[in-house]
Amino acid sequence: MERERLGRGLSFIIIGCGVTLFAVSVASGQAIGATFGVLSLFMGLAFYQTSNQLFDADRVVIDPADTSVIIANLLQLGAVLLVFAGITYVVSDFESITELFRAGPPVPTYLVFLGIFLGLTLGGGVAFLTFRWERLQSASRSVPFRMIGFTATFGAYFLLLLSQPLAAIAYATVYTLSRLLVLLGMGPLSQR
Repeated sequence: MERERLGRGLSFIIIGCGVTLFAVSVASGQAIGATFGVLSLFMGLAFYQTSNQLFDADRVVIDPADTSVIIANLLQLGAVLLVFAGITYVVSDFESITELFRAGPPVPTYLVFLGIFLGLTLGGGVAFLTFRWERLQSASRSVPFRMIGFTATFGAYFLLLLSQPLAAIAYATVYTLSRLLVLLGMGPLSQR
C-alpha cells in the first residue's frame, strides 16, 4: 500500500510537470514543449489510474494473459518512448557541440549493430525472461531492480544518441518492437 501511495504521488508530480511544461511552452511559443507537456499530463493520469497494478508489489502478478498486465506494460513502454523523445529533443540542442569533437572518419556502423543488440536485449529479452522466470518476476518488483533497468535503458539510449544518432534510432526501434512482440505474443503462448 505504501508503494501504491508513492506511485500515486509520483503520478501527481508527473501531472504537475506536464501542466507546467505545457504552460511555459505555450507562453514561449514552443509547440514541441507543449506537446511533451500534454503527453506527460496524460501519462501521469494513466499511471495514476493503473497505480495499483504498477506500484503495489503485493498485487502485482505477472501473467502475460491478463489484460491489465498488458495495459500496464504498454503504459510503461509509452513512458519509455516519451523519455526517449525527450532525451532526443534535449540532446538535439547540444548536437552542434558534439559535432565540434567529431574529427576524422565517421563513426563505424558497429554502433548501429550494438544499438540493435542492446535494444533486443533490454527490450524483448528482459521482458521475456521476466515473464518466464518466477525468480526474476519477484526481483523485478523491487525498486533497485527497476532503477537498474531504467538506468540501463535510458543510459544506453543517451550514449548511443551522443555517439551516433542512427544507432540510437535503431536501438529505440528494436527496443519497442521486441518489447511489443513479447508483450503481445506471450499472452497467447501462456494460454497453451
